[in-house]
Amino acid sequence: MKKCLLFLTACLAFDFAFAQCPSTIILSSQQEVNNFINDYDHCIEIDTLILDDGEDIDITDISNLRNIKKVKLLRITRLKSLLSLKGLDSLQEVRELYYSANSLNASNSEFTSLKTIGKISHYFSNGDEDLSIYRNVESINELRIQYDGYLTGLYKLNDVSSTKIVILDNKNENNFSFLIPSNSSQIKELHIRNCEKLNLYGLNEIDSIGLLQIFSSKIKGVTHISEIGKIPELSLLNNEYDSPVIFNNIDNTKVLSIRGFNELISLDEIFPKLESVSVILSIFDNENLSDISLLNDFKLPSKDEILFYDTGIRISIVGNPNLSMCNINYLCKAINTYPDSILIENNAERCNESSLFEDCISSAVHEHQENSVIYPNPVEDILTVSSNLNDFNFHIYNNLGEMVREGKVVNNQVDFTTIQTGTYLIKFSKGFIKKAFRIIKQASF
Repeated sequence: MKKCLLFLTACLAFDFAFAQCPSTIILSSQQEVNNFINDYDHCIEIDTLILDDGEDIDITDISNLRNIKKVKLLRITRLKSLLSLKGLDSLQEVRELYYSANSLNASNSEFTSLKTIGKISHYFSNGDEDLSIYRNVESINELRIQYDGYLTGLYKLNDVSSTKIVILDNKNENNFSFLIPSNSSQIKELHIRNCEKLNLYGLNEIDSIGLLQIFSSKIKGVTHISEIGKIPELSLLNNEYDSPVIFNNIDNTKVLSIRGFNELISLDEIFPKLESVSVILSIFDNENLSDISLLNDFKLPSKDEILFYDTGIRISIVGNPNLSMCNINYLCKAINTYPDSILIENNAERCNESSLFEDCISSAVHEHQENSVIYPNPVEDILTVSSNLNDFNFHIYNNLGEMVREGKVVNNQVDFTTIQTGTYLIKFSKGFIKKAFRIIKQASF
C-alpha cells in the first residue's frame, strides 16, 4: 500500500512539473516549433515567446503554435523563410511585440485574432513593407516604427487618444492619413526623428497632441498642424520645413523647446497667440533669432505645476548669436525666483547672465523688494532683517551675477563686514517662499 502511495505521489509530482509552462520559450528551429504542440500543449498563456531562426536554420511553418492565446512579450526576428503567420491565429492579446522579420510579406500575413497590443516595436526590413500585418488590431498603447516602410495597413485601429507614436529613420514618402483614424481628435504623444519625406497631412483634424517632438527631420505639409489648439509639450529640434511653421491656436504650453530653427527671427512668428510657457522653456542655437519679446507678459509657473514636473522651472536661452534683447520683465522675475534653474549664455552681448543680472539689479523689478523689512540700506557691516525672514537661506550676488556669499539668517542678521563696497542682490529662500532685495554696501567709517 505504501509503495502504491509513493508511486502515485511521484506521478502527481511529475504531472505537476510537466504542467508548469516555462516563463521564457525560445524557438530557433523548425524542429523546436514542431515539438511545441507536444512539449507545451498546455501553454496557452506565455510570459515570453521568442521566434528567431538564426543564421543557418530556417523556420518555415509555425502552425503548431495554434493554441497560444496570450503572450506578455513576443519577439519575432529574422525568420528568413517563414511566409505566413498562420499558427498564431488564436493569439488574442500581446503586451509587447518586437517584430523584425526579413521574409514575411505583410500583404499576405496577419495576426488574425489579435485585437489588442500594448506596445509594438516594428522594424521594417525593406522599403516596400507596410503595417498590414496588424490590419485586425484595434488598440495599441505604443507604436514604435523604425526604418524605411509605409505607414499604411492599420485598417481597424479605432483610437489613438492614449497612443504614443514614434517614427524613426524613415526615408519613404509618407503621411498620417492612413495611420491616424479619421474619427480621432487627439494623440497622446507623437515623436518624429530622422525622417526625410514625412508629410504631416492627416494631422489636420487633430485638436490636441499631448507631446509633439520633431527632431532632425525634413518635414512637408507643416500647415496641417497649424490649427492644433493644444500641445502641452512641444519640441522642434534641428529640422527643415517646406513652408513656414505657424501654430495659430496655441495660447499656452507647459514645455517648449526650439533648437536649430535658423529661419526663425521672432518667436511670435510661429506662436502669434502664445501667452504662457509654464514649466520648461529652452531656446538653443537659433542662428537668426533676434526677438523674444513674446515673453514680456508671461507668468511664472505656479507651485503646483513645478511639483507635478518635479524639476523646478528650467529656462535655457543659449547659443543664439543675434539675440541681443532679453526680456527683462519675465527673465528678471525668473532669475530672482528660481536662481538655480536659469541658463542664459552665448547669445549677443546684452542677453547673457552677467549683463542680465546687472539689468535686473538696476531696474529693481522683483515684486518683493521692500526696504521696510531690511535695514540699514546702505549697510556697513550688519544687515538686520525682519523676523519673517529668520532661518531663511540667503545668497548674495554682485552686479556680474557672481555669488559672493551664502548662508542662513541667524538672529535676524546677515554679516556684510567682509563684502566689498558696491551694489548687490540678496536673495532669501525657504521652500517656495522667495524674496530678493537690492542692497548697497558702503565703506565703514
